[in-house]
This record gives sequence, structure tokens and C-alpha cells, in this order.
Amino acid sequence: MKPIISIWLKPRKTFEYLVNLDYNKLCNKLDTSLILISISLSLTSFLREYKNISELGPMYFILIVLFTIFFAFLFIKYVYAYILLLFSKLFQGKANITQIRIALIYSLLPFLVYLIISVGLIITSAIIRDTSILDYQSPLTYYILGIVALRTIIIGLAYYNKYSYGYGLLTILIPTGVVQLLIYF
Repeated sequence: MKPIISIWLKPRKTFEYLVNLDYNKLCNKLDTSLILISISLSLTSFLREYKNISELGPMYFILIVLFTIFFAFLFIKYVYAYILLLFSKLFQGKANITQIRIALIYSLLPFLVYLIISVGLIITSAIIRDTSILDYQSPLTYYILGIVALRTIIIGLAYYNKYSYGYGLLTILIPTGVVQLLIYF
């Protein structure tokens, strides 16, 4: 079974498979996946802010991208995973931190599509020397991938915590709302 592919079509069976993997092998897969997801999120934010960042110069650009990747990695792996664990326990969830990380990281795998899109845009922009290509944004792609990611994390949280999809939805919506409020203020 290839979890990176099966998570799109059979998330529950993928989570059943992942929980039975060797812990060290699983941690390596999670970290590798999370690094790629962090790169994808970093490049996506870079493309949105390219005009502002490009004025700073190449060295600052590289530092900003590396910092964003590092921050996204730490935030997802530690902060957000523990927040989800806390809210899971509030609903009497049975999951441990590794299971929460599995659900969280594998639910973010659809956003790797942005890595492919971003790299394609950067290469195309470099070849034809036109930075206006970097302004590409597709809300439809973002919403579809967001719905797939939300569905996957709800299924993962419900499976590992041994509770209903409703509690899985609450487990993700409440902390996400709190984080969004903190970001807003």
C-alpha cells in the first residue's frame, strides 16, 4: 500500500495501515512528508508575496523561505499536534501524539499539489523571464484540496480517538478557530 496515494481515496484503510507500521520507519516517513509539506506551504506563501520579498534581495529571500519552512515544520509537528491532542482528550479521545501527527500530516498531503504547481511556476518564470506568472492563484484548487484535507483529518481523528466524525470535526474546528483568532490579533 502506498499511503501517499491511498490517503486520497481510502483514508480510513490508510490510517489502519499506518498505525501498524514500525515506529521508526513511520517517524521517518512523517518527518519527510512534513518537510515536503512545509516546503510546499513556504513556496505557496512566497508566490503570494513575491513582489514584496523580491525587493529585499536574494539573501533575504533565501532566509525568509528557510525560516518559513522551519517554522511550518515546528508549528505543525509540535504546537498544532499537541493542541489537537489536548482537544481530543477533552472529547475523551484515545489517540496518542503519534496518531494525532499521523492524522495531521497525512491530511496535509494534498497540499503537495501546490509544491508541484509552485516549482512549475518558478521554472517557467525563470525560463521565459516573466515574473507575472508567479501571480497565479487558483481559489478552486485551494478549496478542493482544503475539503480533501478536512475530510481526511476528520476521518483520522475519529479513527484514532475512537469517536464519531462530529467530534472529529469539533476537534479540528475549535483549535483552528482559536489559532486563526490569534493570528488575526
